[in-house]
Amino acid sequence: MSKSDIELFQKMIRMRLLDSCPKCSNEISIKHGRWGFFVGCGECQWTKPVFEKSIKFETYAQLPKDLGAHPDTGEPVYADISINGPCIWTLKEDKKIFGTPDEDEDILEIGLNRALELIDRSNKENILFIEPNSGIPVTLKNGRFGEYTEFNGFNKATKLKGRVTYDPDAFNYQDEGDQIKVLKALRILGFEEESKIPIGIKIKKLGKAFKFKKVFKFGEDEFECPDNYYKLDENEQRELVIAAIKPNKIFFLE
Repeated sequence: MSKSDIELFQKMIRMRLLDSCPKCSNEISIKHGRWGFFVGCGECQWTKPVFEKSIKFETYAQLPKDLGAHPDTGEPVYADISINGPCIWTLKEDKKIFGTPDEDEDILEIGLNRALELIDRSNKENILFIEPNSGIPVTLKNGRFGEYTEFNGFNKATKLKGRVTYDPDAFNYQDEGDQIKVLKALRILGFEEESKIPIGIKIKKLGKAFKFKKVFKFGEDEFECPDNYYKLDENEQRELVIAAIKPNKIFFLE
């Protein structure tokens, strides 16, 4: 491998590196295995290929590509490849904001105007519906790891490990039954009758290790949830929620 090839290879690896593991926040490093180079975490065993098979070597060599200045901030707008694939990004108040191209778009063919559209599309808060009990909106958002649905601190990713686990386009958001399906997908159990505050289950990460636990969430408060919660019958589940949170009264989602 020539010196220029080595420099290019190092540049492309830097483009793909994250500051920390997206799962456990531990330090990650470049590794080499049977199938080539990858970035990996020694704490939780999370791995990601350095290079996407669907992206040509020549494409990596031309990125990141400066598309021009953002008209509102003056910051450069870049076409790039992140840990999640082709992307557009710029800085806003010293924070990176991203746009995601359509699957059939060539990242090298995207110009500034289209890049601005993608950034706006990805960062616009899309209200799916207003939850009628609490008056709180259920929104579709884009984050560091892609698209997700959010409701009062509860969220659900639309993709997990490449498999669609929750499809936001599959629901009629004007239909009460579909609204309840969305809330249940977000692990909402019900609402406190007087305050209308949602009660649900959050999955929390324990420190830097790849370990998680379930907690009942009620407003800003969190309460212990047993690991076997989903193995219990409905009456046992409800008794646990009432005993843990001790609200005045709960109306559970049916």
